[in-house]
Amino acid sequence: MSKSSTSIRLRRCTTAIAGLLASIVAICAAAPAAFAVPLPAPDDSGAAPVVHGGTPTWEIALIAIGVAVAFALVSLAAVAVMQGRSTAKAQRALS
Repeated sequence: MSKSSTSIRLRRCTTAIAGLLASIVAICAAAPAAFAVPLPAPDDSGAAPVVHGGTPTWEIALIAIGVAVAFALVSLAAVAVMQGRSTAKAQRALS
C-alpha cells in the first residue's frame, strides 16, 4: 500500500468518525429538552395548570436526527469532492 493511499484511507476514517461524533453530540444536546417534563406550579386550589405551546418531544428528536443525517451527508459530499480532486491531480500527473 502506498503512502498516498494510506493517507487517503486515514482521512476517510477520520471524516467518518468526525461525522459520527457530531451526530452523537447533536442527539445528546437535544436529549435533555426532548425528555423535559413541565412541573405544575404549586397551587392551593388543587387544579393543575394548563400548559400552552412548547415543542413536542417527538419533534425535537426528529430535528436532532435530521441535523445528524444532514451533517453526515455534507461530510460524505466533502469526502467525494476531495476524492475527485485527488483523482484529477493523479490523472493530470499521468498524462
